[in-house]
Amino acid sequence: MFSTQKRGFHPTPIRHRACSVCAGALQHLALFRSRAVRAGRLLHLLFTPEHFEEWIGYGLFFLIAGLAQLLFVVVVLRQPTNRSLLIAGNALIVGLWIATRTLGVPLGPEAGEVEEIGVVDTLSKLTELALIGCLFILLRHAKQTYPPQSTGRHT
Repeated sequence: MFSTQKRGFHPTPIRHRACSVCAGALQHLALFRSRAVRAGRLLHLLFTPEHFEEWIGYGLFFLIAGLAQLLFVVVVLRQPTNRSLLIAGNALIVGLWIATRTLGVPLGPEAGEVEEIGVVDTLSKLTELALIGCLFILLRHAKQTYPPQSTGRHT
């Protein structure tokens, strides 16, 4: 048998190297997250006028969804642990999209009509699903706690 202490094995530097790899990956995830939120917000705001022409309720939904995504970005930047709000908001939007493509529109003059699946809206929802996954990873990483580093003081 051998002792890792006698051979000079120190797990701390390995953990730090792994953390630096994770940090790099998390930076890429954070960059993707910001771009995905921007894309979702822009698409909702871009299609707001078209939906106002159909019915004021549809237009208001798109306007509120776009503004909410903008607000969530500000909230997440100030308090990263609020990522769960962004996850919930995007999950609701994706869920409503699935419902309108399978069950039909719940309200308004087109209530009950099943919406067509388009390229832009599909890409938008795929981006939002990727964002949700990214936020889950970032949220999980934010909740991880490592053993506190020694400060050299004894209490």
